[in-house]
Amino acid sequence: MFQYYKLFDYMRKNDIRQKDLLDKKIISNGTLQKLRNNENVNTSVLAALCDYLKCDITDILEYIPTEKE
Repeated sequence: MFQYYKLFDYMRKNDIRQKDLLDKKIISNGTLQKLRNNENVNTSVLAALCDYLKCDITDILEYIPTEKE
């Protein structure tokens, strides 16, 4: 499972608002909601975020393995 808390931490530290991503059409409102809910998003979205934020993918997401029974 991917978690995107790092994205929001990165944005806070760099004084970038979620509204900035929407206004500059980096992502849509629906995609922002998916990121907030740690849902799957297209890799092109992640690439666009990294390009805009000038960061590495590991700066905006973390992979958390699911526990197997």
